[in-house]
Amino acid sequence: MKKVFIIGLGIGSASYMHKRAEEAIISCDCLIGAKRMLSGFMDLNKEIYESSKVEGICEYIGESSFQSYGVLVSGDSGFYSLSKKVTERLKENKEIQIENIPAISSLQYFTSKLNLPWDDIKYVSAHGRIPNIISNVIFNKKTFILTGGELEPGHICEMLTHKGLGHLRVSVGERLSYEEERIIEDTASEIAKMKF
Repeated sequence: MKKVFIIGLGIGSASYMHKRAEEAIISCDCLIGAKRMLSGFMDLNKEIYESSKVEGICEYIGESSFQSYGVLVSGDSGFYSLSKKVTERLKENKEIQIENIPAISSLQYFTSKLNLPWDDIKYVSAHGRIPNIISNVIFNKKTFILTGGELEPGHICEMLTHKGLGHLRVSVGERLSYEEERIIEDTASEIAKMKF
């Protein structure tokens, strides 16, 4: 039976990756993930398969002969992660045992930096989808938006401003956990003028 660890690497900086994730990475015969996920582990002398596509990852695991695999994903493996689709697909194969290893998500990290609890936050993602930003903001006291593609913070705040919500207080975090981390808090109308 093959063992597949789907490993959340956390917020970004390796200093936020926990011990269980490190142990799983060290124990694997093969590491799989996007180039930036794999870059910190090239010196471990593991077989490497570079991919962030569900089909490619699952086919590779099914066709290769290693006993253990570590699929590296950003953030928490249970929070808008590649893990969801990989897990669903691999579950179809009864010869594969799956273990998801969670990590610190961008939501957890960001709210800790803002000194806010996150148990009452509505969270939405713009990664590969277009959420209804205005509706989510209007109907929720706090909304966390994972930005992506054209929906960057300035664009989102421009949309809010055009809908008469330019007065709302907005916090934006970029490059979270890295040395060049930047967190800005201002009104939506002011943030609409900024680049991230």
